[in-house]
Amino acid sequence: CCEITQFKQPAYINTLAVSYAAAGDFNNAVQTARRALEIARLVKKQNLIDKSQMYLEMIESGKAFYQKPKSDHTPVK
Repeated sequence: CCEITQFKQPAYINTLAVSYAAAGDFNNAVQTARRALEIARLVKKQNLIDKSQMYLEMIESGKAFYQKPKSDHTPVK
């Protein structure tokens, strides 16, 4: 997605940054999260700026972001 959008969509770039962090690649995660924040600021979308800042701070503190599955889903057997 990031390559297709030429790295101009902060939401996709944040997803990539979070993925790097989840894989333990915090160097790439931080660089990517900074890029997302920079682009969010350029497009002046406050909700994207806020989320990008949150992800960057989380990643810089050495934390990965994980989203819990919704409890209404039944596991597939």
